Amino acid sequence: MKLIKKIVSTVAAFVMMFTGTLVCDIPQTATEVSAESYVMPYKGGNTEAYKTILKGLKNMDEKISVYKYDLSYDEYAEILEHILMNYPEIFYVRAETEYTYYEKTGNLVVVYPTYFYDEDTVKTRRKQLDAAVNDIIKDIDSSWSDVQKALYVHDRIALGCVYSEDNDIRSAYEALVVGDGVCVAYAMAYKLVLDKLGIGCVLVLSDTMNHCWNMVEIDGSWYHVDITWDDGYPDLQGQVYHDFFLCSDKDIKSGKEPHKDWYGGKKADSEKYDNGFWRSSGSQIIPENSRYSYYIDSEKNVLYRYDWIKGSKGKVTAVPEEWKIWDYNFSRLVYADGIYYYSTANSVYSYDPQAGKKSMIKKYNLSGNSAIYGLYIDDGHIMAQIGIGPHKAPSKTRTVGKAGAASKLIAPESFKGSTKGTSITLTWDKVSGADGYTVYYYNSSKGTVTEAGSVKTNKFTDSGLKKGKYQYKVRAYVLVNGKKVYGDLSSVVSKSIK
Repeated sequence: MKLIKKIVSTVAAFVMMFTGTLVCDIPQTATEVSAESYVMPYKGGNTEAYKTILKGLKNMDEKISVYKYDLSYDEYAEILEHILMNYPEIFYVRAETEYTYYEKTGNLVVVYPTYFYDEDTVKTRRKQLDAAVNDIIKDIDSSWSDVQKALYVHDRIALGCVYSEDNDIRSAYEALVVGDGVCVAYAMAYKLVLDKLGIGCVLVLSDTMNHCWNMVEIDGSWYHVDITWDDGYPDLQGQVYHDFFLCSDKDIKSGKEPHKDWYGGKKADSEKYDNGFWRSSGSQIIPENSRYSYYIDSEKNVLYRYDWIKGSKGKVTAVPEEWKIWDYNFSRLVYADGIYYYSTANSVYSYDPQAGKKSMIKKYNLSGNSAIYGLYIDDGHIMAQIGIGPHKAPSKTRTVGKAGAASKLIAPESFKGSTKGTSITLTWDKVSGADGYTVYYYNSSKGTVTEAGSVKTNKFTDSGLKKGKYQYKVRAYVLVNGKKVYGDLSSVVSKSIK
């Protein structure tokens, strides 16, 4: 079970200020305010103090004057906890706060927040965090339902984040940019992205479990979402479970890992999604468009296409279960440029929905209990993780082949050139399925290429050249959503202008 360490509020030292004195050169009183209480929305009446403190934290002020609000320490602690709970983009505030107060009333005069980083570092990390959030949101169609959006973000965070044993890794920044964190980091990341999408999301906490997760609002009803426990451990590529996505109170109390004694959040009495189709999948649910998604049913060993409008599924193909000693299908499903890829215990297949055709790409001769437990796309290639079980780190990684539409493109053949005056004309054989070609200057000493130009046909003329030797390569491309996806580079052609 994944745990987080509770931070207990403590008072380290204190000195007293005289009543009515508003000046203190060096703050002498320090306390640690728990950043763990991500529970209830702020219900205190001191809203002006709240606004002032929030503004100060956003600006990274060294001190925040609060003397005019008659603010007690408990009220300040409540405000700070609420801010940390509701503003995951304020990832740089420490739980420790120094403050000065009146001796007679105990009301705070000035608070001195402490920060994890300096201002320049925060600016840089804010940009990185915004970029990470936008990288998820850019792939979400506005026509998707809130369930589809919440499911997609759930899977992206689980796939992109590795659970950490370090309790200090607790923010949305760590989860989304660095790629690791404890349960608080997962929950903060989920809230940050759903906030941007306009989907209600809060954090809840269980002291008994030493655990934190989310509740999400869908069509006016609230549901539990625990990405941390849906992210397998150790982390295998392509692995994401859905046992804790959109659970009712009843369901999450009695599921595979019963949750209990949580506080905060909302009442989740709707059981609408307790038997959602995603529950049976141990791999990501991949949207084709706003209506259809592909997923692997890990219990029935089938690749399905789900119709969100009709609420029904259609069988695409069987996914043979060949894993030894395990009563579960560990197939992973990934996607690149219109092509879906899935794994069996010893093979990787592709499925082209346009052609309605599946093909085996690679089969491995694995011995003993070794099998494929992870699958992912990296730099345009399909990668398989091979190990001896789902609860152990993979022992090796293999490159299966080129991914996506470009996998259909061979390197242009019969590449040759001719010279005339100050021009070099290049020709090559047409590549089946290509939308065009890009020609490159090739630097043989460095092994690098620089684009010379693109054409729709299998002929390119480079004109107005100076005397010297020129080397070229060419590759075909297809257009996918307006972007060029390339095949492999050709051999080298060398020509000289004299």
